[in-house]
Amino acid sequence: MCRREGFAGRDRLCRHTGTFAAYGGAVLGIRGETSRPLDVRVKEHKNYVRDYQVDRSHLAKHVWDNGHQINWKQASIIQKEPNFGKRKLKESACIKLNGGVIPEQCHLMTVINLSSKTLNTSQKLILPKGLNFALTPKDVPTLDIITSIEETCQKLSEDVSNEFRIRSKLILEKPLKIKSNINKEEMLSLKQLKNDKYIKILPADKGNATVIMNTIDYNTKILNMITEEKLTTINLNPTDLLVSFDVVSLFTNVPVDKTLSIVKNKLENDSSFKYRTKLNVTAFMELLTLCIKTTYFQLENDFYQQDFGMAMGSSLSPIMSNIFMEYFEETYVKNYTNKPKIWWRYVDDVFSVWPHGQDSLTQFLNFLNNIEPTIKFTLELEENNKLPFLDVMVSKNVQETSNFQTNVYRKKTNTNRYLNFDSNHHLSVKKGIIKSLYDRAKLVSSNLNIFHQEKDHIKNILKENAYPEGFVEKTLLQIENPPNNNQNRQNPTSNMTIPYIPRISERLKTWK
Repeated sequence: MCRREGFAGRDRLCRHTGTFAAYGGAVLGIRGETSRPLDVRVKEHKNYVRDYQVDRSHLAKHVWDNGHQINWKQASIIQKEPNFGKRKLKESACIKLNGGVIPEQCHLMTVINLSSKTLNTSQKLILPKGLNFALTPKDVPTLDIITSIEETCQKLSEDVSNEFRIRSKLILEKPLKIKSNINKEEMLSLKQLKNDKYIKILPADKGNATVIMNTIDYNTKILNMITEEKLTTINLNPTDLLVSFDVVSLFTNVPVDKTLSIVKNKLENDSSFKYRTKLNVTAFMELLTLCIKTTYFQLENDFYQQDFGMAMGSSLSPIMSNIFMEYFEETYVKNYTNKPKIWWRYVDDVFSVWPHGQDSLTQFLNFLNNIEPTIKFTLELEENNKLPFLDVMVSKNVQETSNFQTNVYRKKTNTNRYLNFDSNHHLSVKKGIIKSLYDRAKLVSSNLNIFHQEKDHIKNILKENAYPEGFVEKTLLQIENPPNNNQNRQNPTSNMTIPYIPRISERLKTWK
């Protein structure tokens, strides 16, 4: 089969609504995309072939290069796809941003297939939408909505609740046909992927990519993990080094018994403890120990008990890890002979400025790694006066008063994938994504030029995720010029939680 990757010239970025195939000669099938009637598109290609316009058509180039004959009468639509226009706009943006990356690569940049499974066309189209992509429901969950309405009405006055019931009844009785935000082929592909017991589909640790693994490989990796686990103003000198430290697998390597002992000692020396709880320290420690050490989980048909460290996903893990690391810093880092000029830690990541030279930095790292058998640090040193830390790129500039210049940093694994605009989520959720990206840019950017560059980049990212340009511009304008209506805003009498149904949830939400 000869598969056409995309038309040259004007066709590459045009809007398409279907995939067609033409057959004949030594070629099993030549595929293309069109937004116009099939006979019109076929006639154009016949003219391109006849007139040797190989720069206008990959099909014409293939025919002239290989001497194949096309049976035009057998050309037919083999697949229809809604929203081709949005997809092609996304592909064109991807091509522009990535220096000529072909459309199929643009689709799969956010999907990493490590399995032996070969994805079909529909699966390649649906997976890049992301694991947080919400499907529109087939039917309105009327019973769930009515239940929520009645729960809310119990908290309202009789007059208000009766009026709310009547208005809600009128809204729910109006016939509403919910349009699916994916096509039938994509829905079938989702069911096939869901029912495929030989693969696991999961989010990547970083970068918001979707990873597909063989189930047996996934289970082996988990079993291996189970087996292995038992900006303030700073005066910088030209010789100061920007350094970041990372604690390797902090949660699962925290010495639990030692940390419990640290907690007990703190509570016994806390004079206000008896005023904050009726429990004594002994009872409190018994309960805390029970919560921390009673950890088990299931993999396939087997149950496992964690023997060492804090459990991943437990709400106590970051608290206990921070308590241990505070003790570690107070006891060892602050008492080291050559102290770092800066030691700022966020959970297991540390930003530091080292003023004592690179040789002594290696000695300091060895010192840290020989304190606790399970607590090991890795080190990253600045390159070209720059050091990434979390989602911030810190640039050293000793010639300026500010010393540091900062901008948003994205790791190499970053996919620029956020909630797709076509996902079945309320507009407030999508506006919230825009605001969070904007707020981060404003917070991290150290000057206006950097901020405006990041703002332009945000617009391009949102365009890749199918956000309409007008919606983005309007939302940014609202963020930058918030209405001053707090004085007239009334607190809600009651809250109601209902499933999100387009055109119903909005009307119930805005009822007064």
